[in-house]
Amino acid sequence: KKRKLGLVKETTLRKTLELIAVAIIIIMTVLTNRADLVNDPFPNLVIPAWAVIAYIVVFSKALPSDSKKDESNTVS
Repeated sequence: KKRKLGLVKETTLRKTLELIAVAIIIIMTVLTNRADLVNDPFPNLVIPAWAVIAYIVVFSKALPSDSKKDESNTVS
């Protein structure tokens, strides 16, 4: 979110580390025993799913200020 808002620099290292973190979350969820998912779904499925969904929403969502900047650049 901070990268998207421009509060921190958008570097290749930062993007790579973010993608690695998301990949680790997905891998850990996939490799979890089915019994653990059934017996305790919140920490083993819900929290990782929420983290991945939140990242996808922030990553894919265009900020309104970005679209206004683009419109003002095309009009001028």
